Amino acid sequence: MFFDGTGMGKLFLLIAGLLSGGQIATSRQASPTPLTASAVSTARSSPVPRVTATDGEKLYRNYCAVCHGAEGKGDGPAASSFDPPPPDLTDAERMQQLTDERMLEVLSSGSGAMTGFGSMLTAEELDAVAEYTRTLSEAPVDESSGEAH
Repeated sequence: MFFDGTGMGKLFLLIAGLLSGGQIATSRQASPTPLTASAVSTARSSPVPRVTATDGEKLYRNYCAVCHGAEGKGDGPAASSFDPPPPDLTDAERMQQLTDERMLEVLSSGSGAMTGFGSMLTAEELDAVAEYTRTLSEAPVDESSGEAH
């Protein structure tokens, strides 16, 4: 019976009908439940993960190292495609002249050929990348003013 064209067609229709019926039942079961005050309260009290200095290094490696290089020397795998090449972030003199505000502006909005990451990273993540980037130049910090020297 199932070996002729008619039998296979009926079997196919039967299976398709059973499957679609299962999908309808599943979609009915997956209907949204209304939010309750306790659900909202629980969501508000859930801890928000904090960005750490270690996260700054990870973010740098994910987003910046391809151009600036793993050590920040401007020699990443994509660096050769830029004219001028990405700046050397280990240059202490250059990094001392770069204010924190300007660094965050560049990280967020971009500059020249550099893409901004403000739409991809949170403010905390941008701060962590900036903080990590400062460590690449090893410029000493003046404790009295809080600025790099």
